[in-house]
Amino acid sequence: MLQIIAINFGISLAAFIALWVISVKIRNASIVDIFWGPACALPALMTWLQLGHQNLRATLLTALVLLWGQTIWTCP
Repeated sequence: MLQIIAINFGISLAAFIALWVISVKIRNASIVDIFWGPACALPALMTWLQLGHQNLRATLLTALVLLWGQTIWTCP
């Protein structure tokens, strides 16, 4: 379980660092607001993929988190 958390942390950290670099280059830090939805959904999806034994409950929970992340991402 600790390995999954570490991998998810590394992926999230890399994504936020890449986003920060982009925001510095375009001189617009407000782009981070667009990323909150995917930033919440990405660890859920990565955990589901790393589990290796996706049961119905894990699949449903992951789908709900992905839907929630997509809703945050597309809200005006």
